[in-house]
Amino acid sequence: LSHNYIRFVSENVFANSSILNTLRMGNNQMSHLPPSLLAGLPLRELQLANNSLSSLPSSLLAHHTDLELLDLSGNILTASGLPANLTAGLHNLLELDLCSNQLTELSSELTAPLQNLQVLKLCSNQLTNLNLSPAMGNLLDLDLSSNLLSSLAPASLAPFSQLAYLSLARNSLAQLPPSTFLHTPELLVLDLSHNQLSALPVALQHLTALQTLDISNNAVSEIHQDTIGHLASLWRLQLNGNKLEAISRATLATLASLQILDLSNNRLQQVEPGTFSNNARLRAVRLDSNRLTGIAGLFAGVSELTWLNVSDNNIQAFDYSEVPLTLSWLDLSHNSVARLDSHADLRASHISYLDASFNKLQRIDTTSFPPSVETLLLNDNKISEVSPYSFFHLSQL
Repeated sequence: LSHNYIRFVSENVFANSSILNTLRMGNNQMSHLPPSLLAGLPLRELQLANNSLSSLPSSLLAHHTDLELLDLSGNILTASGLPANLTAGLHNLLELDLCSNQLTELSSELTAPLQNLQVLKLCSNQLTNLNLSPAMGNLLDLDLSSNLLSSLAPASLAPFSQLAYLSLARNSLAQLPPSTFLHTPELLVLDLSHNQLSALPVALQHLTALQTLDISNNAVSEIHQDTIGHLASLWRLQLNGNKLEAISRATLATLASLQILDLSNNRLQQVEPGTFSNNARLRAVRLDSNRLTGIAGLFAGVSELTWLNVSDNNIQAFDYSEVPLTLSWLDLSHNSVARLDSHADLRASHISYLDASFNKLQRIDTTSFPPSVETLLLNDNKISEVSPYSFFHLSQL
């Protein structure tokens, strides 16, 4: 019944549906539900997303002990519109979605019966604090993004020791207490993007199993190795959109599992040669939109790198020997490169995509491009000379 124009529902409309276990009424125009609408239905899945519900009857979900998925997202539900006993019998509920409502708080009584809940989505509300029942010991996935959280009590996450995914993105967090993640050692994905953090939280050192960390679009100006150095399992790190000015060799030295690194849109003027030497598993790196003047020595020993974006910097010179032979995608655009040099055998290169547009290239010859190139962008340069046979060897172009 989803994606219709339903405004009103009779209380006995499902009276003869004794075997109905999935009910989807999302994307309609309902503003009110009769208290006995779902009585007698053996529901396992109930979707009421994207309606105009501001409140729910306290008895709406009574006796629905088999319900596993409840989606109430995209309504106009307020804290007062969710009775404390609404979830009283939902002991087997596995997923609850309350995103995109108008919740300013969530009573612990509402979540107390949800002992088997694994996924709780509270994104895009107006929550100013976290007050979840400690009874939800099986919680794996918690989404608190796009709320009004300015602080997080040290013990607020303590009961959820099995938590694997946590999003605190798009809040107003300026700092986190050191013990914030002390009791969530199993956390694999943490999203702290779009907050007001000026430094990497010391609390991160407890997350030795963490695989993905997104702390983009904050105000981080430096990275302390004693904080990030404990994240030995980290394979994806997003620090784009911060205020970083320099990266030293020691900064990422202990992140042996790192595969994807995003440092774009910072203020980087210096990345010390050899910075990525201990990150041998790196496959994709973004350094675009910084203030770098060169990349010589940065990728020595990074033998698995396949994707590199260094566009929108102030790189003056480039040599193909500065990037690994495994590289297949390279964006050099919007720099000040006057010539594409090579002190290595270009025939061993695997670069198939090369963007050298918006530079200061003046001359093109037979050594300008590796024969593996399939896509080549050279627009908006200062090319005045193209030597004979410059593209003759580019059979894949």
